[in-house]
Amino acid sequence: MLKKTPVTILVAILITLLAIPASAASRSTNRNTGRAATASWTQIDGTDYGTMPFGNVHIGYLYAYEMTSGQAWVSAYITDFDCPEGAEPGWGHGDEGGCDYLGERYGDGSGMTLALDRKLTKATLSGEMVVYGGAHGAEWTQLATVPVNVTFTGQGTLAKSTSTYRWNDGSSTYSGRYTSQYRNASVSGNIGAMGFDPTLSSGTLESFKSFDMSRSR
Repeated sequence: MLKKTPVTILVAILITLLAIPASAASRSTNRNTGRAATASWTQIDGTDYGTMPFGNVHIGYLYAYEMTSGQAWVSAYITDFDCPEGAEPGWGHGDEGGCDYLGERYGDGSGMTLALDRKLTKATLSGEMVVYGGAHGAEWTQLATVPVNVTFTGQGTLAKSTSTYRWNDGSSTYSGRYTSQYRNASVSGNIGAMGFDPTLSSGTLESFKSFDMSRSR
């Protein structure tokens, strides 16, 4: 699996934009700091094609954002496929690589325990997550509440990144700067019955700062 650079930039921008109050002929600023852990994985259950309700291959992504010290808001997305032996899923509904695309599952949890050290060398995530489904031919409904126990172990050196943005919606202008430092990580543990194959999973540990400003006419 390819190592992924942090994908928290968009989430951080959305969080800070929502925090900026809007008023006529005004200017406001917002500063934010945060820490996060992410995991990406593929789980292959076997080759029992056509027998499992959620298929036999699952591609997942988890994002844990530290809301307060030691506690995090967590979301997860899982795409399910049914694959014959030797087939691998592609990256779109029109490119399944010989597999049948079955749908999506979504999970979230608030107040979960996240222990992340300041040097971004290790983190543990634990708690319970509510999982929803519905893209398998039904409306989105709650499927289950599953235990989460995930360990992130930092690998390699810290990397740094900086990005800026500017956006105008016709009446207001939004701009900002986002800086982060992050480290790749291996992932172990489980989300319910789903585990992490070391060769098919990866993660990141990150700390970031953002400065955002809005101006309205």
